[in-house]
Amino acid sequence: GYYRGFYYDNSLHFVGTLGGASSSVFDINDAGQMTGGAELSDGRRHAFRSSGTSLIDLGTVGSPLVNNSGIAINASGQIAGNLDISHVMFHDGTTMFDLGTLGGFEAQAADINDSGQIVGESYITGDSAYHAFLYAGGQMTDINDLIDPSSGWLLQHAEAINNKGQIIGHGFHEGAALHFLLT
Repeated sequence: GYYRGFYYDNSLHFVGTLGGASSSVFDINDAGQMTGGAELSDGRRHAFRSSGTSLIDLGTVGSPLVNNSGIAINASGQIAGNLDISHVMFHDGTTMFDLGTLGGFEAQAADINDSGQIVGESYITGDSAYHAFLYAGGQMTDINDLIDPSSGWLLQHAEAINNKGQIIGHGFHEGAALHFLLT
């Protein structure tokens, strides 16, 4: 079977594909631009940006065989997403970049703000645990390195970042699973 992403503006509109059978939509900005992933005719999957049902293929980074999907889009159309090689990707409107991980096997983007700051989760070196990350100024940083180490917190996943730079997510405080807000 196949599936199609959609949006609703007083009526239901299905988003197209990039020549394949399926597409998914994950985020929309205030201008109505959407991002997600869509199949190409050869079965590969690429991130897209769209306004309405017309999709713009954002291509890939590295090998042409690398699949990817857009996860979040900001007001200027910059996109954070994921590569199927388990790395975070960033598309600045022209070019796609592989942002890598915090040293571990995989990382996943969750959100991007209007300044192009990206948050999500990544395995750390040794793949022993997920840690929340912030990508800003060309650098992916473990958010745990930005807080007081004696606070008792282990921040595992950053879910969202707003335009003030505030980050929400979840982790552990002295062994108890809790949500956090960083300002």
